[in-house]
Amino acid sequence: AENKEVTRWHGFAVRVYEIPGHDAGHLGLAPDSLAWFIVGDLIQGIGTVVIPSPEGDMATYFSTLEKVIALNPEVIIPSHGIPMRSTHRLIETLNHRRERESQILKLSKSGNSKEEILEQLYEGLDPRLQPLAMQNIESHLEKLNKEE
Repeated sequence: AENKEVTRWHGFAVRVYEIPGHDAGHLGLAPDSLAWFIVGDLIQGIGTVVIPSPEGDMATYFSTLEKVIALNPEVIIPSHGIPMRSTHRLIETLNHRRERESQILKLSKSGNSKEEILEQLYEGLDPRLQPLAMQNIESHLEKLNKEE
């Protein structure tokens, strides 16, 4: 499906982009001018996206963020939140995920369980959000295990 023209916008072809990570079949849309890029659940305006297993894959998510950052669209349109100028939020999200992964790796190598990692990294998190945070911890651990 990648690069298939699906419609036109102001004379530009609008193409489908494969942007997996949050979900294996996640797609985005952008015109050839890259004036905008609809990224769906790749990022959110506030907070971070959950990368649930088995649909999501953290390594793929990192690669997809890097891919869209390299395309450098003018406006990012997420499915949750308002459109954002530039790739700043994508870069911020990728840096946050890398930092979080570093923290998880350090705590895991110190013998902490997933539950202990959750308690330490997400202290004070609303209990309703803890299962989502745990999914991201598990996705990071899965990525780290594959890389060993």
